[in-house]
Amino acid sequence: MSLLQDLPPELAARAAPGAEGSSEVAWSKPDALAVLAHLADSAATLGGDVLSRSGGRTAHTYDNWYCQRIDGESWPSYAQRSRAAAEEYVRRYPDPEDGSILFVLTVSNGA
Repeated sequence: MSLLQDLPPELAARAAPGAEGSSEVAWSKPDALAVLAHLADSAATLGGDVLSRSGGRTAHTYDNWYCQRIDGESWPSYAQRSRAAAEEYVRRYPDPEDGSILFVLTVSNGA
């Protein structure tokens, strides 16, 4: 699933490059929460990674989360539960609010 194509253009434009050498995109805390809210009905959040920007470089902190689908769980239930887990993780993650912390979201539409 291409995350950027499903977002409003103004939100997609705020995506930051991920860690050096990767093709991932990352989001500030407020933007990550906005992405999760926008994708609420269309995607599950499989997990994510936390990145740190310092001295012009972006790198993985090796902090992350994931949410596995429970056997027999419907896709809509999993999407809702995984989004709630992602929102909780992002909200609770310590952030100095100086743009140094970014979140990579791994999402799927179940296809």
